[in-house]
Amino acid sequence: MSDKKKKELTFESALRELEEIATALERETDDLDKSVRQFERGLELIRYLKGRLAKTDLTIKELKTKYRDVFADES
Repeated sequence: MSDKKKKELTFESALRELEEIATALERETDDLDKSVRQFERGLELIRYLKGRLAKTDLTIKELKTKYRDVFADES
């Protein structure tokens, strides 16, 4: 995935596109080349989504550390 596409892509739009690809691949198709391209795009989207989730997880951990006094009452 190009850097430009990554910058324009939101988590929600990537997830929506991945769902569309999954639906399309579930339907039987005679166009093998198109299916392979869709599959590859799906893998790119999965990589992007996993990266965004990992980054978000790290941000949440950092915020919990920074504001640990707020979370102290949760124990």
